[in-house]
Amino acid sequence: MLWEVRGQIYIFLGAIYGGLGAGALYSLCRLLRTPVSKFWADIIFAPAATGWLLMWFYMLCRLRFAPWALTGAAVGFALWHYGPERLTMYIFQKLYPARL
Repeated sequence: MLWEVRGQIYIFLGAIYGGLGAGALYSLCRLLRTPVSKFWADIIFAPAATGWLLMWFYMLCRLRFAPWALTGAAVGFALWHYGPERLTMYIFQKLYPARL
């Protein structure tokens, strides 16, 4: 099913969900960032996002290389970044203006 067009669509759509989750994780780490903890927030995000996406890729295609899975994760991350993240950061900035 990995190399059939029918299977590629499901893997792509599932990877979009994984990318959305990685984007939400990035937003959470971004909220935790201060000038002092900036380095540590990035250190936490990198392995957490890698583990999250590897878990999704394992569920979708058993960790076999599938370019459409990587593309789907990038599309999901971009959808989060240009969609709900802007609203989330706007609301958070209004609640805690000194934080961002």
